[in-house]
Amino acid sequence: MSAPEIRDTVVVGGEKCVVLSKVEGPTEPTYWVKRPDGERVQINADQIESVLKPEDVAKARAEAQAEAEAKAKEEAEVAEEKAREEAEAKAKEEAEAEAAKQKEAEEAEAKAKEEAEEKARQEAETLISRARAEIQQERNEAVGELRKEFADLTVMAAGKVIDRPLDKKAHRQIIDKVLEEAPTLKKE
Repeated sequence: MSAPEIRDTVVVGGEKCVVLSKVEGPTEPTYWVKRPDGERVQINADQIESVLKPEDVAKARAEAQAEAEAKAKEEAEVAEEKAREEAEAKAKEEAEAEAAKQKEAEEAEAKAKEEAEEKARQEAETLISRARAEIQQERNEAVGELRKEFADLTVMAAGKVIDRPLDKKAHRQIIDKVLEEAPTLKKE
């Protein structure tokens, strides 16, 4: 190892110190150095682990700076990739949420349509049932009216045939019995 000179950087105890002055001693020189914390200490030559010449320090600084720049670039690329992945994940999540909302809306629309169709079918069935009941009632009333008129006409016709009035009550019972047995005039 070469002897350090003033302003050289030396490594002492793992710390980089700057040589401030050299003091010639009887056997070997001692050095005053400035530690990184600013403290000035005197050291012997055998305490110096290595000597960094200014050109070595400049080279080390350039290498450290290049390494720091490369690391910063790599970290920026990693951060950019992470941000891209997060943005893609968020976009995918939003698209899935939108698709789920769309599906939910379509299902709600289909359910509403189905319910409306069921309600319309039930209303139609109710109207048909009412119409059938009204038709049946009108038919029964018409049949009843025809029976009454038929009975009256029969009594009148029979009275003319025998040329005397018949007992309406007895004759009506006979006619009602005949009409009950007639297939086309039965009450339903």
